[in-house]
Amino acid sequence: MPLRFVQGDTMYAYELHKIREAELLRTAADRRLVRQLRRAAGKAPEGQAGPPGRRPRRTP
Repeated sequence: MPLRFVQGDTMYAYELHKIREAELLRTAADRRLVRQLRRAAGKAPEGQAGPPGRRPRRTP
């Protein structure tokens, strides 16, 4: 049975996509905020939590 796409279906999928995107952005912002608060509270050393991907590679 062939799939029929209705106009409402694509809109629904688009809405779901936007909601998911917003959730991802919010969790990323939350993580950043938590990291800042932890650093301010002195729980993590200053230089440890930099932007991701900038940590030096550990040599064995």
